[in-house]
Amino acid sequence: MALAESPRTMTLRDALENRLIRKIIKVWTPTLSSFVLLAAISATSVTTPLMWFAIGALYYSFLEYALHRFHFHNGPYDMWVRRMTFDLSRMHLDHHKIPAHPKGAVNQQRPAFVVTMVSAVIALFLPVSYDVSFAFLAGSAGCYVANDLIHFAVHHLPMNGPVLGYWKRHHMLHHYRDDNANFATVLPLWDKLFGTEYKGPVRKG
Repeated sequence: MALAESPRTMTLRDALENRLIRKIIKVWTPTLSSFVLLAAISATSVTTPLMWFAIGALYYSFLEYALHRFHFHNGPYDMWVRRMTFDLSRMHLDHHKIPAHPKGAVNQQRPAFVVTMVSAVIALFLPVSYDVSFAFLAGSAGCYVANDLIHFAVHHLPMNGPVLGYWKRHHMLHHYRDDNANFATVLPLWDKLFGTEYKGPVRKG
């Protein structure tokens, strides 16, 4: 199966008008704005919240890689595991069956939102300043949103140039060459670091 099997199906305008993308914007814009505001008004310097925002983003990018590698492609799982993990493994395998379907390219927002809000409530009572805890939450939740948008884009938008083209190629190799490689979506560096980058032939024959 060719790497072009998941071609451009939308323009950028189409994507911005897509119901799934609009839902991401609607859910996460006020949430992330609130986290950034709480971190900013409690900060005594610029560097601390910026550093913890970056740490939060790095944390989620690794979590996405680890879940994809060790959970999404394994199973079948017992029902209690499926409920505890919002049945993400089954949904991900469904996405692999029809990679070009728009719905499969975006996660359900409710599980991530629930986990994020529970984390935010816990952060209110932690013996940690808000510029640390909420900057970390903003970074990790922001990376989650970036991961969803990038995943949607590599399946449905033109991805040209060295950076965007690399993202698309990296993920298409996971779908159409080897689903035991190229697990990272938002930060492919994790595949390089942990030896899971695709190393096989790109073209048949």
